Amino acid sequence: MINFNEVLTADFIKKLNIPNEYLDIIMSCQSLCCLFYDEQQKLFREIDRILKKGGKIIFFENKTHRLYLRKKNLWNIDDMKLYYKNWDYFISVQMKLPKNNYICLYEKN
Repeated sequence: MINFNEVLTADFIKKLNIPNEYLDIIMSCQSLCCLFYDEQQKLFREIDRILKKGGKIIFFENKTHRLYLRKKNLWNIDDMKLYYKNWDYFISVQMKLPKNNYICLYEKN
């Protein structure tokens, strides 16, 4: 059973008023795929800042944005995987689901 002591919702495009290494789990559902590349990079850095060591990131996202083939600055799930792999995160799950969706579970070392 999961015990949620505190649940936060936030606009990750803005700088969050959350202390460094504060959160155990960060979840996102079908929102990252709407970000442009520069916004993704800001978001990934912010997630890394606020997530505790040993913390987990859970993403449920489309593999690519429908406009990705026309504009190279839009979402692709492989960009996210590479980013977190380079930051020494353990990628425990990246599973394809129906309709080109993926669920990803990364753990901060």
